[in-house]
Amino acid sequence: MNTLNYISLAVPDIKVAADWFTQVVGPPASGKALFEFDPSVTVKLVECKSSELGLPSIFDLGTLHLCFRVRNIEKVANTLISLDDTRLMGDIVDTGEGPIEGNRWIYFKAPWGTLFELQEWPNPPAYMSNSSVRLYHEHPVQRPGALYGIQGLDHAGYSVSDLESAIMNLNDLAGGVVVLRTEISVDADFTYRQFGVDVASTSRMAMVAIDGLNLELFEHGVSDKNPPRAITELGGHELTLGESKWASDLSEGIAPKRRMNFDFPG
Repeated sequence: MNTLNYISLAVPDIKVAADWFTQVVGPPASGKALFEFDPSVTVKLVECKSSELGLPSIFDLGTLHLCFRVRNIEKVANTLISLDDTRLMGDIVDTGEGPIEGNRWIYFKAPWGTLFELQEWPNPPAYMSNSSVRLYHEHPVQRPGALYGIQGLDHAGYSVSDLESAIMNLNDLAGGVVVLRTEISVDADFTYRQFGVDVASTSRMAMVAIDGLNLELFEHGVSDKNPPRAITELGGHELTLGESKWASDLSEGIAPKRRMNFDFPG
């Protein structure tokens, strides 16, 4: 696979995380903590330092969740909970209207607490009736070595501070194309049940396609948002598109290059 894009994910114990990933999506590439997904995405696990900070909420800026595309979401969800310390969040949700009408989804927590998602698309996806551009949907019926029903990486989802800025940056700097947009309003009971956060929200969402990587962008209408985490912290991550590493909040565009400071004897 000619990988163009990398997603690095901070985990507290790389062996535990790699073993869990292997159970869910199949073995890593070359025996390392690198998990490749068609057509052009590699997820890299990076061990972070221990911290007393809890994990970021789904509404915090820069928060990442990885979503796996599935068939027979009920069966996949029931199999997931047989894995040690893996917990479903709430119920399977059927999307009732809009460009993702018919999508079925549920979030779940890995043993170290990071949120992931399962999503099952209708055939054909509802957005195709009003759009000439497409997300990547060429997943196999079954990903080799993965849990029954898991087909591959559907998308990477990000919480952003400014949806329009994130879209503009991804378009101008990475050739991203907006495929669909929608707005989602939920009450506090729903967010607590599905995400473990007790707050109502109206969120603006867009999905952007970049070289076979589907990105889901959310601008959440809540006031209490913590800043992004660094890759050295639990809940941190890094997105690399081609040769460019991006800021955790995609609204800020490409991350500035780190400067090296040298002290020379005077």
